Parts: sequence; structure tokens; C-alpha cells
Amino acid sequence: MSKAGWTRLALLLALLALLELLCRAGVIPSFTVIPPSAMAASLAKILASGEYARDIAVSCNARSSSLATRPAAAAAWLIWTAALSMTLLAAIGFASTNIGDAVAGRARIATENVTLAERIGQLRQERNAITELRSADAIEIELQRAQPLTQGVWAITNGCRDVTRTSSARACTTVLQLREAQANALRRDTLDANLREAQAKLAILPAITDADPQTKSAAEFVTWVSGGWFNPQARDIGWLRTIGLILTPSLAGLVAMLAFSLIRLRRV
Repeated sequence: MSKAGWTRLALLLALLALLELLCRAGVIPSFTVIPPSAMAASLAKILASGEYARDIAVSCNARSSSLATRPAAAAAWLIWTAALSMTLLAAIGFASTNIGDAVAGRARIATENVTLAERIGQLRQERNAITELRSADAIEIELQRAQPLTQGVWAITNGCRDVTRTSSARACTTVLQLREAQANALRRDTLDANLREAQAKLAILPAITDADPQTKSAAEFVTWVSGGWFNPQARDIGWLRTIGLILTPSLAGLVAMLAFSLIRLRRV
């Protein structure tokens, strides 16, 4: 034994001797604690009487049995670990596949909704900028009537398309204005057709504007409840949801074990 060990042993014996002295002197009453020598004598008397020999033997046998079952328990724990790992892998695949597919489908619809809404807004803005009310056919009739008035410059301007002189410009003013009006009318008709088509597509799409509103709303709720102190992202909520779906089936066995334990306690 080392020097430190002998020191600890000597200190322990000194404390026992002090306790023995205080108990024998009556400083420590007997109803509080009896002397250590009396404790040892009582223990020896109980062991010699054999009154508790059977209980001691049962305890020793139980200890031996527990030591004998350790290999089986270790094997059971290994099997449980492997089964839990496979369960977690299956749960991860199930949760990721189903949630991923659902979110991807909603994201596609939400993207189409946003794209169509933006396109409809652009078409309406461009359509509102066109003030021409006449139809393209009506303008074409007016254009046919105006062309004979430009016979003097029609040939040299290539049908009022190559106007470089002031006199030619004055002669072709009406024709040029009608052609511009006709182009605006045709563009207006095209915009109206595109607008009707985009509105028809938007009308048949589900009213989905967010791919995963659950995670977004949960993140906003947590931020609001914490007063901005904790600001999780929608991705964090998504991972928390996936972990919950993974662990919940694995906890079913523990819940069943607790239920059976409560039933046994009630019967007792």
C-alpha cells in the first residue's frame, strides 16, 4: 500500500476511535448512534444466528444469475441497436420521400401561379398603354382609301416605307399614321389573346402560393412568440418535422412498455 493509502487508513481508524470514545462517554446519545464496536458485535451475532442466511443466499444467487445473463443481454442490445438503425433508415427514407414529393409538387404549382400572375400583370400593363380602339380590319379599309392620295410619291417612297424628304413625309402622313394604328391594333389583339390564355391557365391551377406553408408559418410563429429573440428559418422547422416523423415510430415500443408497466402496477 502506498503512503497515501496508509494515511487514509490511519485517518479512518482515528475517526472510528473518536466515534467510539464519544459514544462510550455519552457525548453522543445511544438513540442517535451506537458505538462502532456495538455495531460489529450485533452484526456478528446476526450472522451467527443464521436468521438471514436464506435471504443472503437468495441475493447471492440473483447476483450470480445476473452475471450469467450478461452475454444474452449484450446480444439483445446489439440486435436492438441494429433493428433501431434499420427502423431509423426506413423512417428517414419514408419521411424524406413523402415530404419532398409533396413540397416539390406544391412548389411547382406555386411557381406556375407566381409566373402566370407576373405575366398577366405585364400583359395588362402593356395592354393598358395601347389606346387604339379601332379593329385592324377597319384600319385596313381606311388605309386602302388613303393610299390613292399618295400616288405622286408612292413609287419613289416604296409605298411610303422609305420616306426621306419633307414633301414625301407630308404626303405619306396619313398612311404612316394608319399603319402605326394598325400595328397597335394587331398588338392589342395579340395581347388580349395572350391575356385570356394566361387567365384561363391561372383559373384552373390550385390556389397555392407557397411550397411549404407549415414550416414558414411555424418559423414566423416562433419568432413572434420569442419577440424576435429566436429567429428560426423555415428549413430548420422542416428538419425538426422530419426528425419528429423519424423518432415517433421508434418510441412506440417504449410507450407500449410503459403502458404494460402501469397495468402491472395497477394489478399489484
